[in-house]
Amino acid sequence: MANNALSQYRQNDILNATPLKLVALLYEGAVESISKARVSLRAGQIAERARAVNRAMSLVNELALSLDRSQGGELSVRLADLYAYIQKRLLEGNFRQTEAPLDEAERLLRTLLAGWQRCAEQEASANASFEPASPEYQPISCAG
Repeated sequence: MANNALSQYRQNDILNATPLKLVALLYEGAVESISKARVSLRAGQIAERARAVNRAMSLVNELALSLDRSQGGELSVRLADLYAYIQKRLLEGNFRQTEAPLDEAERLLRTLLAGWQRCAEQEASANASFEPASPEYQPISCAG
């Protein structure tokens, strides 16, 4: 029952999230999955570790696919390279069954998550007076 309530809460959080919050949720999911993979690795739970790494890989891939390279400039290129590096470290940790690469991937994603959370907080405080969102596409930006 509690798992169902948590699932409904997360689904509601996603449906009502701003684009910045959605990116933060992807980071949170990836960090959580890597943490589960590390626990599973220590416990010798091969299938659970592989599942958690695969989920983290999928979430990082989604982050990479969401980059707008036409408007993101050098930042989007660097993020794409960093996401590729994180995925490489996830694969290495899973293949070699060692925690160090998983730890590094988690730390990198936590750092990025902290930045996106700050952007989301800035957006929330800037939008304290409610204005309807524009139906047109607008790239996500943390620039003030």
